[in-house]
Amino acid sequence: MKKEKIIEAFACLGQQIENEILTPRFQQAIKQACKENAWFSEDNVMYALSAIGLWLNKQTLNNFSNRYRWSDKAKRVVVITAGNIPAVGFSDMMCVLLSGHNFCGKLSHQDKVLLPFLADLLVENSPEIANKISFSYGKISNFDAIIATGSNNSSQYFEYYFSGYPHILRKSRSSVAVLSQNVSNKQLNLLADDVLLYMGLGCRNVAKIYLPIGFDLNRLTNGFDKYSCLLDHSKYRNNYDYRKAIFLMNNVAFTDCGVVLLQESQSIYSPIAVLNYEFYDKIDDVFMQLQHDKDKLQCVVSDLQRLDTIPLGNAQQPSIDDFADGVDTMEFLVSLLP
Repeated sequence: MKKEKIIEAFACLGQQIENEILTPRFQQAIKQACKENAWFSEDNVMYALSAIGLWLNKQTLNNFSNRYRWSDKAKRVVVITAGNIPAVGFSDMMCVLLSGHNFCGKLSHQDKVLLPFLADLLVENSPEIANKISFSYGKISNFDAIIATGSNNSSQYFEYYFSGYPHILRKSRSSVAVLSQNVSNKQLNLLADDVLLYMGLGCRNVAKIYLPIGFDLNRLTNGFDKYSCLLDHSKYRNNYDYRKAIFLMNNVAFTDCGVVLLQESQSIYSPIAVLNYEFYDKIDDVFMQLQHDKDKLQCVVSDLQRLDTIPLGNAQQPSIDDFADGVDTMEFLVSLLP
């Protein structure tokens, strides 16, 4: 199958996401995905699909894929997906197909609806692509390479079983925000998206913020108001109530922002409904520490314009070449070609 046909199929999918996301077949898939995973909300699934759709135009796809080699001698690449974010395995599926390989998805039980639904649309757009996409619901076998995303615990399992194959094995990561004293209230509203979109479950969700000494924490409280609806979600509310009770019983100092709990901590990881913060004196010291922790970080958002940061509000809008864990997925896939 020619690369041009695959790009055309993805470009058509982009148009379908843009124009048909409110149609019955899309809405049915979205509702089913939310039924399968109680952490998914319809708004979050629609946001995830729309973010994917931004990549899917011919110019972006051509510019992206033309940077890499293509071969008709396809390998079978298994992608083991996570289930924390809706359709989180889509980027890997796209990269496998755009590099000329055949995709086999091993889906998380938490998100087994959306990727097959999107794959069906690709086949609808280009029937030939059906021979290049499959899903495995049992033991995986007869593959040439593997891309697996999971927790630090599951990565040990992956390493044990798949170390003999070409692989990308992703572990847990976190994201942080670095704020200056001059950050605007508008930017703090955008920070709330970085923290609480997808209920804070993704590796791109900000779990810690670095604040200049003297920063007024009340400014953060106002920014999170728009996510107060999360307290109506039983799973999120249970975590919020649990963490608040633990803090109170153990006399741990915290600030209640109404929908998320602020805790002073040096850790870049935080549990659901908790946001860590740390005050800094010198901004250069912060970025030195982040450089030291780079293998644990997915992204850094900031109101400061630095090469190693992205703007506030953009954590959940990665570009097509913003690869997970900073590992160039396409370069890995190209390395499998003869």
